[in-house]
Amino acid sequence: KQNAGYFGRLEELKTGSRNYLLDVSHNPDGIRNAVNAAKRINFKPDVVIFGIMNDKDHMGALKEIKALKTKVILTKPEYERALEPGILYTAALRIFKKSDLLAAARIKDSLLIAEKLHAKKIMILGSFFVVSDAMKALGFKHLPGSD
Repeated sequence: KQNAGYFGRLEELKTGSRNYLLDVSHNPDGIRNAVNAAKRINFKPDVVIFGIMNDKDHMGALKEIKALKTKVILTKPEYERALEPGILYTAALRIFKKSDLLAAARIKDSLLIAEKLHAKKIMILGSFFVVSDAMKALGFKHLPGSD
């Protein structure tokens, strides 16, 4: 794995029967690289969980996520600069079919939605804050093998 030494760059985690691919990318180029990397390692997500900061190019990022051809749960981390899921959802309707979009107030809620969808492969994208909140919600205090 080539992750340039950054926390949360294409991190693969497993809990129970679910596999997660987490990436901190927060701009269209980074998202495109994460999407291409997922394809290279044959990680075909059943669902993508995505949140982003309000000062980032969310439309460009959403266009890159579209290439995964899967459902997307739009959410936000617990951080004041996070873009509200409702705003993200409205923007995403210009790119995705309504039937492919869901929204959740928090990362924890988005993980519960993914579980209810019976998703086994879940890709989590958008920022260090999104990945950090997801890891906490999944019960990881730090990356496995990092101590």
